[in-house]
Amino acid sequence: MSVCTIVGLWLFIAALCCSTTATADKRIVNGVLATTGKYPYQASLQTVAGNTHFCGGSILKTRWIVTAAHCLDNRVAADIKVVVGTLTLTGGTSYLVTRFVQHSSYVASTRIYDAAIVQTTTAIVFSATVKALRLANIVPIAGVSGVVTGWGSTVLNGPVSNDLGSLSTKVISNSSATAAPDKRIVNGVLATTGQYPYQASLQTVAGNTHFCGGSILNTLWIVTAAHCLDNRVAADIKVVVGTLTLTGGTSYLVTRFVQHPLYVASTRIYDAAIVQTSTAIVLSTTVKRIYLSPVLIIPSVSGVVTGWGPTVLNGAVSNDLRSLSTKVISNSECKTKLAATKTTVQSTHTCTYLATSGTCGSDEGGPIVVVGIQFGIVSTSSCSQNLPDVYTSTQSVYFWIMKNAK
Repeated sequence: MSVCTIVGLWLFIAALCCSTTATADKRIVNGVLATTGKYPYQASLQTVAGNTHFCGGSILKTRWIVTAAHCLDNRVAADIKVVVGTLTLTGGTSYLVTRFVQHSSYVASTRIYDAAIVQTTTAIVFSATVKALRLANIVPIAGVSGVVTGWGSTVLNGPVSNDLGSLSTKVISNSSATAAPDKRIVNGVLATTGQYPYQASLQTVAGNTHFCGGSILNTLWIVTAAHCLDNRVAADIKVVVGTLTLTGGTSYLVTRFVQHPLYVASTRIYDAAIVQTSTAIVLSTTVKRIYLSPVLIIPSVSGVVTGWGPTVLNGAVSNDLRSLSTKVISNSECKTKLAATKTTVQSTHTCTYLATSGTCGSDEGGPIVVVGIQFGIVSTSSCSQNLPDVYTSTQSVYFWIMKNAK
């Protein structure tokens, strides 16, 4: 089977990483730069406002792009454009989007049938650098090599690359890829009833999809990470509290949210936000507020972080709340350990590190707590890749939160 036969299937998952850091090595992780006309089927999905690349795609025909369904969660067609015929995110030809259709059997939590088609308002003009790609109608066999392309991050939690990269990679069997994951925040433990009553889940109203954690500040306000709310609308969000599972608890609609005024998405500095519920949260033995620390936590102290994030890198969210006891490290040690990733660590941040354990994905926004006091908000997770977890320190945002969350 040829490389071209399977590349169309892999473009469903190209360029999925989110921007968080400064300049990185300009490749898909350990890939190479693409050359003019080599991948003419490659498309970039971008926001109309801001020209921000958020996912890749492939040209199916003159008015249709193939991409992943999850790329379009919580998005509106009018806010998206398709860019083709370019090696860089600052070039190419743009086409507005008239509509998109996610696969009817797509499930966000498991990413089963994670496919979608995007229709442009006008026909894409084909050329030497803009061509359609044929999709395979058979499954690739294990051991075959293929090429994946995209503008995704070149390091874990890195920024998007401005230059199109490519990677030759090998197909493995499904049985090799789907060994049962450890059912925990990576190497954490299951939470018990009432153990973490301050924990909140931020979910979509449509679909009940958990996307970030949070903590109960008072009966009307939740504390979370600012990046969790990028490109979201308050009316599409609900807060769920008082539960160990994502299928339980009490839900509260959201009336508004406020991201910290000094928040910068590319560096996640001041990565904090407050979310207001439309009605007062009813407190109980399993629903309680958490107090924020106005001072920095010191290195070597142990804290507990909680969430429903994936239990393995690139895994699905966990249905069960899990916790992890982890250790605070100094910012200087954190910078050293993260040097290869170019992740930003500033005075507004706090870090923890365990070599084989850590927060992951939608644990972000959740709290790290020491003896009943919250010292940080999960900002950048390690997914147990022998890297530190980075938090927004509550000390850096304490007075802003207390002034605005009344």
